[in-house]
Amino acid sequence: MNHHQLVTLSFGLALATSGHSAVIASYTFDPNTVADSVASVTADTSAQTDWSTTSLMDQATGIGALSASNQTGTNRTVTIGATASMLSLSSNREGDAQTPILVGGNNESTWLSFTITPGAGVTLNFSENSATVDTYANHGAGLGGTVSADWTLYFSTDGGSSWTSLGTNAGAATTGASQNIGPVPLSWDLSPIGTQTSAVALIIDPVSTGSTNGNVAQRGVSFDNLVVNADVIPEPSAGLLALLGLNLALRRRRSRAA
Repeated sequence: MNHHQLVTLSFGLALATSGHSAVIASYTFDPNTVADSVASVTADTSAQTDWSTTSLMDQATGIGALSASNQTGTNRTVTIGATASMLSLSSNREGDAQTPILVGGNNESTWLSFTITPGAGVTLNFSENSATVDTYANHGAGLGGTVSADWTLYFSTDGGSSWTSLGTNAGAATTGASQNIGPVPLSWDLSPIGTQTSAVALIIDPVSTGSTNGNVAQRGVSFDNLVVNADVIPEPSAGLLALLGLNLALRRRRSRAA
């Protein structure tokens, strides 16, 4: 094998083991498929070829506006905006200052969670990748106050025993009645998650920074197009490992001959 063939083989092996970038979680909202009063909000629509991603789960089980459950249409529903369907959440759902570290408390905070699990022999590399979401603010007619929220994305690699924040971004906001502001896109750098061969849990947590009274038709924040990206790196096959060994042997032979 000559030098040119060796370089070609090395390049091919590098490509075969470097993986490919992919959308590994994707959530949009269809009024015909999203049900009230259940924790499972919507299914993931990513390809799930070398990984599996759970449905988006609503963790707010407390009581919101009008003494109604946080998971009923009064406090959580799918609405049709100017550009897309979106999941709208009453600002009254955010009745406390809990963070996901306190999961297992009264769960009144507006947390929505999902888990991404790499397949057997697959590594997910989150470095230099991002998660994105479109945010909205909805204001009913004849009402005052500000509708706004800060959005934090958390991750856990130990089954939810501990959570790490990836940062907090200010989402869409409005002070005008009868307004639906957005989309305002937000993005998080996923590099702190690093490379993972086991499940990664994530939580998106909007915390109201404006008026916290009213049901979803009066004051609320919304989101759509929640997307997570990562590099998917499959484990080298037995044949590829043999080629890697051959490549190493050839390199050693060339080194001795030099």
